[in-house]
Parts: sequence; structure tokens; C-alpha cells
Amino acid sequence: VFRIYFSETLDKSFSFWITSSTNPRVWEAENMVSGLTLTMGGWNEIRVPVGDYLGRDGKIAPIAFTLAYNQSFGPNEDVPGGYLLFDTVKLRESVKVVDENYKIYDISEIIPLSGEKTYSGELDSYSDTFDYNKDCNIAFARTDKTFTGMKVKVKVSDLSRFSFYFVLNGTNKYFIDGGVFFWFNNDSVLMGTATKTYVSEPLPESIRANEEFTVEMTCAPYYVDGMKAGNYVALKVGGTEIGKGCFVSNASCNFGGWTGLYLHNTMKGVNVTVAPVTQAAEPAISLALSTSLNATSIAVGESLGTKVKVTGKLYKADDIKYVIVSGDEYAEIDADGYITGKADGKVIVKAVATNDFGTFSSNEIEITVGKGEAPKKKGCGSSVESGIFAILGLAGLATIMIKKRKGE
Repeated sequence: VFRIYFSETLDKSFSFWITSSTNPRVWEAENMVSGLTLTMGGWNEIRVPVGDYLGRDGKIAPIAFTLAYNQSFGPNEDVPGGYLLFDTVKLRESVKVVDENYKIYDISEIIPLSGEKTYSGELDSYSDTFDYNKDCNIAFARTDKTFTGMKVKVKVSDLSRFSFYFVLNGTNKYFIDGGVFFWFNNDSVLMGTATKTYVSEPLPESIRANEEFTVEMTCAPYYVDGMKAGNYVALKVGGTEIGKGCFVSNASCNFGGWTGLYLHNTMKGVNVTVAPVTQAAEPAISLALSTSLNATSIAVGESLGTKVKVTGKLYKADDIKYVIVSGDEYAEIDADGYITGKADGKVIVKAVATNDFGTFSSNEIEITVGKGEAPKKKGCGSSVESGIFAILGLAGLATIMIKKRKGE
């Protein structure tokens, strides 16, 4: 926040840009102030998001102020002159307000977990230099949505040689790039980011080997002067808060849509089991299948594309297949979801996703191929049928004639 004084001699038909080489987005319109909204001959208070102007060292980089008139001036025209004065502003203490409507999601609302699932350690020996970025470090991760909190039941088979952590709202599979971690190991419980540990407490005595304990993690947005400034993070184990909740600003941590469980320095033979606290009524993954332009018919020999939208994407890509439910004699569907008509009739298709948690199906779509009705079969069957009716007709006529003769 700073103050700028524009002299009275300035023409108000200008744009005032506040830019920096640290972020190309600063040339967007949101970082421009129109002179028409400013006071000439008086002080103006200007506010900009500090995150857009931070250098790699975490300090504010040089900021450029550009006053650009909105019209061109000829070689003999005078450009309106004037002067600018800059000053600082005495800031009041910022009041951080946590979003009251945040929700603690059950793990079964984040991943399609039904009942408990066990993950085993993969290390042959304990090492303090374990590679955080190893793919095998990820037990599971949801990648398409941010969550304001997660609750889960956890059970560890051996407390003497384990280490794992949950990440909420990371940016990718590497926890060191963003998000908040909630770390459990032999000795302690930690909460923090890649650049700072906010909470470090001894492992609660209530945690025992092969016994379930509940973990509740919070990562809820907080606001300053109505603007989202970061996330409030907190941790409870067995209903007891560990350390104190803290505010993690957007300027100090990158946040994204990765939420998951990471096994870190957990030895072979040690199991970490997770289970829902309150089982979700609906699975956390769903598939929505549609056709190009929502078409419902194709001609024989033509092809029609389909696409599937997956809600609840996981780190290990879902194996999505397109299948024909009925009518495979009228059409075929390939691995990319293209339907090709083979004969007049109707075909029903759907998409199926298979992952570590099971198999999930999309809605079904009926496609009319050609005329939509299979032609009736013709041949010997029809001739024989007609012949039978003809014989029956003659037999009936003979019976009537016989009866008449007997009655004469």
C-alpha cells in the first residue's frame, strides 16, 4: 500500500501502470489504474497484491510506475506536464478472517474409498536423505479439486519405524512445490510447508500400534480486507488439537488441487491403513459421457466422437475404456471413444474407469444407426409359413363341404 500525489496540471486521460519484471501478469488490466478515477491535486491510496512483485529471494523486486496518455500527440503539440509525489502509508493491523463455511471432508468424499485400505512401506533401510520426489512415495492423491479439510481414520502396524504425511492442496506430486503437509513419524507430529514448519510436537501417547486414531486436518481460506490472503491450517489427532492453528499466506506458499497420502521413510513390513470416519453415501468419482454436439444418431459407415468427464481424478490415471452395452451388431466403438455405424439398428454405449479403488461406470447413451430398425428377415421361412396357411385354408373348406353333405 502506498500513496501517490498527482499534480493539478496533469490531464486525467491517462492510464497508470504498476509493473514488475518478476511477473508477466502485471501487464493485465487489473494492474492498471485509470486517471479518470484518480484525484488530481490530492493524495491517492494505491493497493497491489504483494505476491505479484516478489523476486526469487522472497523480497519485493523493483516496481515500475508508468503513466501513459490514452491519445497520441503530434510533433508540435505540448504533452501535459506535471509531477508525482510518493509516500508510504501507516498500516493498521491486518485482521484475518477465516471463512466460516469451510467443511472438513471425510476421506471417502475425496477418494472413492469404501472401507479400509492398507499401504505398505517400500524401504529396505531407514534414511534421512530419502528422495521426497519418488513416485512410489505417493499412496494416493486426488488432483482436480481443493479441499478445506480432511478427516480420516489411521492405523500403523509398527510405531518404531514409520513416517508418512498427508498433503492438502498441493500443486503437483512433489510436496516441496506447494501445499500444506501433516507429518507423522516415530517421534513427532509436524505441520507446515516446504519452507516453514509451523507445528512440531511429540507423537501423542494416545497413538498405539495396530489401533485406529482419527486425524482431522484443516486448510481453510482466510481473508484480509475482503481479499483472499491464504489458508488457515490446523491439526487434530483423536479430537485433540496439536499445537496451534496458523495462517499460511499465499505469498509464502503455492496452493493447488493435489490432496493425498505420501509414505516417507516407511520400512518394508510396516503397514499404514486408512479408513473413512463417516462413509460417504456416493463414491467420490463419477463419469459423465457425452457425444460430439450431443448427437444421438449416425449413418451407417459414419463415425461419432464421444468424450468423458471424470470428477474425482486420481494421480494414477484411471484406465478408461469405452464399451458397448447392447447392439454391437449395429456399431463398434474404439479405444478413443469413436462410434462407427455398421448396420441399421440401435446401440447403447458407456465409459468405464478402473483404478486402485474399483470400477466406476458412466451414464449410458443410446445411438440410432441408420434407419434405427433392423430389417426383417426374408427367405424360406416366409414361403413355408404361407404354404402352411394355404393348406390349413383348404382343409377348413373341405370340412365345411363334408358337413354339408352329411346334413343333406
